[in-house]
Amino acid sequence: SFMKVAAVLVVLLTSSYFLFFNNTKSFETQIAQTETFKLPDESEVILNAQSKLSFSKKEWETNRNLKLQGEAFFKVTKGEKFTVNTKAGSIQVLGTQF
Repeated sequence: SFMKVAAVLVVLLTSSYFLFFNNTKSFETQIAQTETFKLPDESEVILNAQSKLSFSKKEWETNRNLKLQGEAFFKVTKGEKFTVNTKAGSIQVLGTQF
């Protein structure tokens, strides 16, 4: 009986975490695949093969901050600063294409 209650609590807590706290949005491409995505501010991203892009949906309005693994081309909508973080460094723009 205790184990059943504990199992139900674990399932409920895990579900709650993913519903309320894990607000990360990710896009990913496979080998020989490119994809075009729209971000919440209407910026466009062309993600190259074997690449991954992620950002916090919860913080997007105040912090347009993305994490990029691989290669991408950005058409950034003008507005607040837009930051792309990679293993090689970060780039911050207000509205441009790169």
